[in-house]
Amino acid sequence: MGKHYSDDELIASIQNFAAHLGKTPTAAEVNADTTFTKGLNTYVRRFGSWNATLEACDLQPNEQKNYTKSYLIKQIHDLHNRLGEVPTQADLGDDSTTPSLFPYDDTFGSWNKALRAAGLTPTLRHNIGAEELLEELTTLADELDRPPRYAELATREDTFSTGVYERVFGSFTDALRAAALPVEFEPRVDKTHLIEKLQALGEELGRTPTYNDLCEYPTYPSAYPYTCVFGTWNDALRAAGYEVNEPSTVSPDEIITQLQDVAEKLGQTPSVTEWRDLDDRFGVTTIVRHFDSWTNAIDAAGLERRDWSGENHPRYIDGESHHYGPQWDQQREVAIQADNEQCRRCGLTRDEHYVLFDCDLAAHHIRPFRECRKAGLSYAEANAQDNLMALCCECHPTVEANGL
Repeated sequence: MGKHYSDDELIASIQNFAAHLGKTPTAAEVNADTTFTKGLNTYVRRFGSWNATLEACDLQPNEQKNYTKSYLIKQIHDLHNRLGEVPTQADLGDDSTTPSLFPYDDTFGSWNKALRAAGLTPTLRHNIGAEELLEELTTLADELDRPPRYAELATREDTFSTGVYERVFGSFTDALRAAALPVEFEPRVDKTHLIEKLQALGEELGRTPTYNDLCEYPTYPSAYPYTCVFGTWNDALRAAGYEVNEPSTVSPDEIITQLQDVAEKLGQTPSVTEWRDLDDRFGVTTIVRHFDSWTNAIDAAGLERRDWSGENHPRYIDGESHHYGPQWDQQREVAIQADNEQCRRCGLTRDEHYVLFDCDLAAHHIRPFRECRKAGLSYAEANAQDNLMALCCECHPTVEANGL
C-alpha cells in the first residue's frame, strides 16, 4: 500500500504551521496542534527525529540540550517523589522543573522505556480515544508502508497495545477497518492443493463434503483456508466440481434448545470437547456461525459459563493449574517458530490467525502434558520441541479429539 501521507505533504504541513506561528514550531507545539499538523509521531517515525523533520522542512532546528541519561533518570525520580506516584506524560508536561517529553524519547526511545530505565513500572492509560488510536494506526501504516499486524503491536513498547484497540473498537481488525486500512492476507495453501484435498475427501465420503466434515477429518485442511482462498465454502465446492449444498435450515432457537438439553443431561454446561464427543448434535462450526463464538451461544442459552480455575482446570496436576512450567512461554515460542509460524495441519499463518481469531497460534502437546507429568517427565521434557506442534484454533480441538 502507498503511504497515507507523502513526504511532501508532511513537509508542507509543518511549513504551513511555521508560517502560522511566525517561527519554527517546537515538538510540543506540534503535539498540541490539531489543525495544521498530522501528529508528532507521524513526523518522528518518518524522518527519524523532530529536528530531522525541521531540517527536511528547511527550518532551523531547535536548540538541543545535552541531557545525560543519569540526569534524565534523576529528574524522573524527583518527579516521582513529588507526586507520590508513577508520573505520566501529562505530569511531565505540567511540571515546569522537569525536562519535556522529547529528550526522553530521543534518549530512551519512549517515555515508557525511560520509566523502566528509572526502575518504575509504566501506568496504563484508560482515557485513550478512538481518534488518537486511529491516528496512531495511520502513523504506523506510514512507517511500515503497510497496515500494522496484530503480532507487531503485541510486542512493541512504543505504541498502544492490541488490548487498547480491542477495548475501543471491539477487535483489532475492526480498528484497522475504522482507520480505512486494508485487512488483506494470502494463506500459504494454494488453490490446487485445497481442491485436490476436497475432491479426495468427497471420494472417501462417497458424497459432497460439508463444512462440518472437515472438522471431523484431521488429515484434511480445516474449513478456514477454503473460506480465505475461495471467499465462501460454497465457492470452494463449486471450484472442486461439486453441486452446492443446500443452506442449513438450523435456527438459533434449535441450537439453544439442544444446548440446554445437553446441559441438563450432563449436569453442567458442555465444553467444546464434550460437545464434539456427542452423537446427533449440531456441529461446533454451525453453532459458531450462528452466534460468532461458543461463549456467545452458551450465554444465549442462559447457561452458566464453566469455571476453569483451580481443580476444575483441565491442566490441574498436583496443585498446579495454570502453567505448563516456568519456561513455557519460551518453549511455546520455539515450537511455533519451528513450524514456520503456521498451523502444521492446515497451513494457516500466525498473522492470518491473529486476523481471524484475534489470538496467537496454540502449541499443542503431541503426548499430552498431563500424561508426561504423570510419567515423571520434567517440564522441559514435556515441553520439548519434538512434543509440540503449532495449531490454529480450528484444528486444535480436532487434533485433540482424535488423539493426535
